[in-house]
Amino acid sequence: MDTSGQRAPDRNANVTVELQSLLLGTDGVEVFLAEVARWAAGTVEHAQSCGVTVQATPTSRMLGATTDEFARRMDAVQYDVDDGPCLHCLRAGHPVLVEDIASDRRWVAFARRGRREGAAASLSVPLMVQGRAVGALNL
Repeated sequence: MDTSGQRAPDRNANVTVELQSLLLGTDGVEVFLAEVARWAAGTVEHAQSCGVTVQATPTSRMLGATTDEFARRMDAVQYDVDDGPCLHCLRAGHPVLVEDIASDRRWVAFARRGRREGAAASLSVPLMVQGRAVGALNL
């Protein structure tokens, strides 16, 4: 319920409908992921860039999409050092918040290169399917 006593719209239902519309309206999974990244960056308050990473399977390669060159470079840094908040989120299956990349000591190589790229903060959220992280959304 909202403050007026009215039942608030079901945000999860709205997200599901929006994602379904994106999926049905795109040609291929990579285009869909790019649309999800753009949608997330435009929906989440204060988000400036977004990347989506989907884990590789025995029959497919890792997939990714970004909203812009900055997000692409930040993803590339993590892939290069095989560590960072996105990959940790994907592997552990829980959200990862980096409030200040300059003072965060969890991923030293990522933080050093990320600072050079101009990164300040990030939020990585796992994309879960049947209780298992299959990807991560990185803002």
